[in-house]
Order: sequence, then C-alpha cells, then structure tokens
Amino acid sequence: MKKLAALILCALTLLLPLSACGPKPSGPLRVCLDLGLDEIDSNKAESAFKSLMKAVASMGGPEEYELELVPPEGEERMGALTRLKAEIMGGSGPDLIMTCYASKEGLLFPYPEKSAGNGLFLNLDKYMEKSEITEWDQQIQSVLNAGRTEKGQFIIPLSYQFNMSCFLKEDVSHTPDRSKTWEETAAGGDIIDKACTAYWGGSPQKTDGTGDMTVHNTLGRLADFDKEELLFTADQLKERIHRNFELLDESDAEAFGDTPAYSQPLSGAGFIGRGSGIDESATLTYIPLYSRDGGVTASVRSYAVISAGSRHKDDAFLVLDYLMSLESQQSGTFYNSYLAFRGTFGGFPMDSRLMSEEYPVKLRGSDSWSLSKENFDGLRAVQDSITAVNFFDTVTVGVYELESRCLNIHTGFEEGDIDQLIDETCRVLAMSLQES
Repeated sequence: MKKLAALILCALTLLLPLSACGPKPSGPLRVCLDLGLDEIDSNKAESAFKSLMKAVASMGGPEEYELELVPPEGEERMGALTRLKAEIMGGSGPDLIMTCYASKEGLLFPYPEKSAGNGLFLNLDKYMEKSEITEWDQQIQSVLNAGRTEKGQFIIPLSYQFNMSCFLKEDVSHTPDRSKTWEETAAGGDIIDKACTAYWGGSPQKTDGTGDMTVHNTLGRLADFDKEELLFTADQLKERIHRNFELLDESDAEAFGDTPAYSQPLSGAGFIGRGSGIDESATLTYIPLYSRDGGVTASVRSYAVISAGSRHKDDAFLVLDYLMSLESQQSGTFYNSYLAFRGTFGGFPMDSRLMSEEYPVKLRGSDSWSLSKENFDGLRAVQDSITAVNFFDTVTVGVYELESRCLNIHTGFEEGDIDQLIDETCRVLAMSLQES
C-alpha cells in the first residue's frame, strides 16, 4: 500500500503545473511607457504612475517594479525602439507595455494587430474572465473588440477618438445613422452636411476647432492584415483630400454659407473649448463625421499589451486591470492625464458610463465634469454608430501625415504635386504592409 501511495503521489506531482514546482519568477515587474513625453512631462507621468502602483500594491499587486519611459525623439528614441523590439521578439522584453501615437519618429509596434497575430502578445481572455476589478462588459465594445482576433483579446485600447460637430439642439437636430456615408455629406447639397465635412475652414459661425487631420476617419477599415493589402485606393484618397480643400477655398472666399453656431473639437472629455461660445450645459446636437461604408470610424491612439514572454503575467494583468477600472478611468491621474482626455493626445474613456451625471470624470485636481442626461444620451447614440476602428499604426499614421503634407502644398507652405504625393504614399504603405 505504501508503494501504491508513493506512486500516486508521484503521478499527482507530475501533473502539477511546472510553475508550481519551479522557482517563482525573479526580478521586478518591467513596465514600458511609450507616450512621447519630454523630460518634464515624463517626470510627472512617472509620479502619477507611482501612485497607481501604490493602489495596485494595496490590492496584493507587486511592490517592486522597473519603469522605462521611451524617449520621444532623436537617436535616443530610435535606439530604444530597436532594443525593445529585439527584446520583445526574443521573449525577454517588458512585461507590460503602454503606447500611444505622440511621436512621429517611429512606432514601437508598426502594426499591433499583426504583432498580436504573430504571437508577440499574451492572450488575455482567461485573465479578463477572472477579473474582479474592471467591468469589461461596460467598456465600449466596438472599440474593445478592435484588440481581439479570432483567437482572443490581445490588445486593450486605452482610449479612442472620432470627429464630430456640436450644435445647439434648438438650432439643429440629427439622429446618428450607421448607414450614412462620407460621400453623402461631402456632396455638399445640405449646408449642415457641408459644415460637418469641412474641418479645414468652414462657416464663419464655426466657433471652435482643433484643425486636426480627418481623412483617416473617413475611410472605414484601412487595411486587411490577413491579405496584407490596403482597403482604400489612391483615387479615394484624392477624392477626400481635394474635397476638403475645395471646402477650405470656399471658406477663404467667404462663400461657404450661413449656419448656426457650431464647434468641431477633436472628441474627448470636455470636448467643447471654453472659448467656443457654446455653453457645455446647453442641450446639444452631436453630428459625427461619417465614413465610406457608413457610420463612424474611430481611432485608437493609446493601447496596452502584455508580452507573450512575460515572466510576471499575473502582476502585469493586475496593473492593467486596475488601470481600466471604473475608479481609475473616472479619477486616476495617470489615466486621465496621460492616456485619455488630452485632445490629440488621448480621447474618450473606454468605460461607457463615464461623463454621465452619475459617473462624472475628474479632469484636473478635484474638479468633476459630466454631461447632462440628454447630452450624454446623444453622445452614446454617436458611440453606438461606430462601425470601424483603426489603431494608429503605420497605415493610419501614413494617411494622417499625408493629409498634413497635402494641406501644406495646397496652402503654399510646401512645394509638390498633391496627386503624385498621394500615389507615392499609397505605394509605400502597400509595400510596408507586405514587408511587415
């Protein structure tokens, strides 16, 4: 009997996970932040992240961690990106990585969706199922699913953006329409449609605007990563860019037309500027910039991943889980100062309840901010009209920067041929997809 018991014990021991038999992972949790911050903002971000980690530690998370902030530009940035990519490919990179498009000098992950498909990131499904902090079903699902493949959730979008126009409801009414297209609004037959297409220039009654690029949000999905091909043509880009410039020229010639007062900020909490002349407390009508296939195209500039080769998977997910919690998104300094709520740097929070009267957000210090119930319902209607989501990858950035260069040519700040530039950009982006 003793021999039998010993054999059974031996068999059970062999069935135990290797991690239970071997030593626990050594070394601190490695966290990498690629946020495009200068030295002063990096110090502030590090301080805010330290506060976040204290909260995580109080929940049983790691007390020791190693933080790396990627330089925003220059040779230091390129050297750091080269090293990090080699480490991640070799399975020895940072455990948790948060990145956003804030530097034009290279992307840590040129195509995050392809990196997920190539096995560089951890499948988070089992961790999310066991999560007791973040309410994942309360996140904006259309955006969250952008980080999901047929094998599972590999990327967590941290915030997102889209373009829209804000009118007083007493002046303009509109119901968001998932079937309405950019082509319909760009035709210019309706003055309100024309105003909501013309982000460069517009009616004299436009009181506020970011001047941000918009073409990348008018094309729906930009690339098929399985087929490694672009989902738009050079001719489609030319149509959009030239139409934008036609509207700009009409505006400069004071022939645009008369509209009610409106604002065109890049969406995010507090998305109407204080100098816009439009009272945030007034009841508003939100009209999104529609895209090629109908509905709204959203962009994800900030997202997080856990390396597939992480030695601290549980700890890394606990940090990410707390970061995406209602508490963190609602009032966390690190989240709302460095991942969302900062105009072109961030965008809307992922939790669908935030910005309502019941769940206000704290944008700075102890100040709370929210939308009225009617305005919040209007915003949710626009969010429900999201039909496509793109990460700020090489293709999205390429289209974004192309539009900026074309605008410089059109306005005389740069020499060149717009159509040739568009053709060349599409050729380069198509090659990049195939070579990645």
